[in-house]
Amino acid sequence: MKPKPLLPIKLTIPTLPRVVARERLFYHLDDAQHRSVIWITGPPGSGKTTLAASYLNQQKRKALWYQLDAGDQDPAVWFGFLRQGFSRLAPRSKRPPRR
Repeated sequence: MKPKPLLPIKLTIPTLPRVVARERLFYHLDDAQHRSVIWITGPPGSGKTTLAASYLNQQKRKALWYQLDAGDQDPAVWFGFLRQGFSRLAPRSKRPPRR
């Protein structure tokens, strides 16, 4: 079996040290799971990344992680990384279609 290629850092959920599970905030994220996108906002250093990464690690859910940076101002770059993330999240079947 051929190993999957590594993803760029910007598409990789951060590895965390031991952190306190934020059960009240996890509850709110669970409550919003029927939505296709969840936006987490707050000031720098408030724990947004830690919350999202610890929630995804605890719940074992599939997710597309995309960390924005200054290089994402070019739509071609942004969509290229987004496509790469989606292809890892939901790979296409290699079997030929049924007749």
